[in-house]
Amino acid sequence: MDTQAQKRAAIEGSEVAAQVGNVSDAPRDAIEPQARSGNLATAVIGITGTPALPAKIKLAIDMHRRYSTEITALGIIDTGRIDQTGPVPVGAISFARDMRERRLMVSKERATASLKKVADGCAEAGVPVRCTLVEDEPIEAISRQT
Repeated sequence: MDTQAQKRAAIEGSEVAAQVGNVSDAPRDAIEPQARSGNLATAVIGITGTPALPAKIKLAIDMHRRYSTEITALGIIDTGRIDQTGPVPVGAISFARDMRERRLMVSKERATASLKKVADGCAEAGVPVRCTLVEDEPIEAISRQT
């Protein structure tokens, strides 16, 4: 096979792939979201304790726009984990209690701040969101929401 035939075969192959949907020359931002059949009734998104908060906000907005999904942002404070301080010497029990209370206070502040960011981000996009602060084990808290 000569080089012209090879080039022609490669071009035809890429055109077929583009028609099937495997290859796209358009940048991702240029692709318009389109409503699809099906419906995701509710999405529960855990937001605390992760640096991915901006991505989760974008995901929630996208899910609502594409599927009319009801979004619940869940700020979870794992109190069982916060209470674990490890072995404490007899004279340091009050110090350990103060440390647990401080850790709980800091966790609540961070969770509340994260929920506010989600509420603000969704409000800017015109997406309704239900924000809930929960003090419980994360897996159980999420499973009770669904």
